[in-house]
Amino acid sequence: MNRILEWGPSFQFFRKHKTLRAATPFFFFFIQSNLLMFVFLSPCAVTVYLVLFGSTRAENNCGLSRTWLETLSVTVDIKKNGFHRELVTTIGFSPGSLDGLEALLVYRLPSGIYIDPYQLASLKEDTGLQVLLSSPVDLEAPAHLSKKVTIFVYPLLDQGGFRATVPIHGRYHKPSLAGKSFELVKIEHPKLILRTNTCTHLSFPPYKIFDAPCSVHNLSTCQWLEIQHLEKQDPVSLEIPLGDGSLVAPVCAGNLLVILLCCIILSRSIWKHGVF
Repeated sequence: MNRILEWGPSFQFFRKHKTLRAATPFFFFFIQSNLLMFVFLSPCAVTVYLVLFGSTRAENNCGLSRTWLETLSVTVDIKKNGFHRELVTTIGFSPGSLDGLEALLVYRLPSGIYIDPYQLASLKEDTGLQVLLSSPVDLEAPAHLSKKVTIFVYPLLDQGGFRATVPIHGRYHKPSLAGKSFELVKIEHPKLILRTNTCTHLSFPPYKIFDAPCSVHNLSTCQWLEIQHLEKQDPVSLEIPLGDGSLVAPVCAGNLLVILLCCIILSRSIWKHGVF
C-alpha cells in the first residue's frame, strides 16, 4: 500500500494526515465495491433499457404500433356464379394509416381452381391488378391432375383500405358416381403481411418476419411483418358443377353412333357426286 501511495503525488496528501491515511483502505474498498456493482449491474441496466425503450424506438422508426396492428381485419368474399368467379379481398384498419404502407396477401389456392395468367396480364394494364404466381399454371388440366398453387396479391389502396379483386376459374372434376351435382371447393383465408418503405429493421414480437417478393416483378425479396391473429377465420367456399358418372357409357355410345352416321352420309355423298 505504501508503494502505491508513493507512486503518485496526488496521494502525498494522505501521508500527511493520519485520519485520511487510516481511511485509505476503506476508500479503496468503496471504489472496488462500486466497480464490481457496475460490472454486474450494467448488463441488467442495458436489458431493461432495451425492453422499455427499444421497442418504442423500433415502432417510431417503422411507423407501426401494436395497437394499430391489432385493428387490422381481412374480409374475403366470392362474387358471381358457375365456373368463373371473382375473389374479392378487403383489408380494413383504423384511421391514421402510414405513408408508404404496403400490404401483401399470400393465398394458397386448392387444386380445384386456377388463375389465368393471360387474363392477369390484361387486367394489370386495365385496372392495375398485381398478382404474382409461384409456379406455372396448366389451364387445361382437370382438378385431380392439378396441384395447389401459391399466389401473391398486392392490393391497391381504395377508400381508406386495401382492396383486390382476382378472377378465379373452376377446374373440371371427375364425374360423380354417387349422384352428387356439385363439388365444394374451399379457399383458406390469405396470410396478411405488411411493410413500410421507411422501415429498415422489423422487430415486433410476437409478430413473425416473413420473406416475400418486394413487388410483382419478383426481382428481390423483402422482410414483411406477418399478421397472425387473422388465421383463425373460416375458409370461403364455392360449388363446382359435376358431371353424372352414370351417363358416361350412354353418352360415349351416342357420340360414337353419331360420328359413324356422319361418316357414312359424307362417304355416300362423295361417292354419288364423284368428288374425290
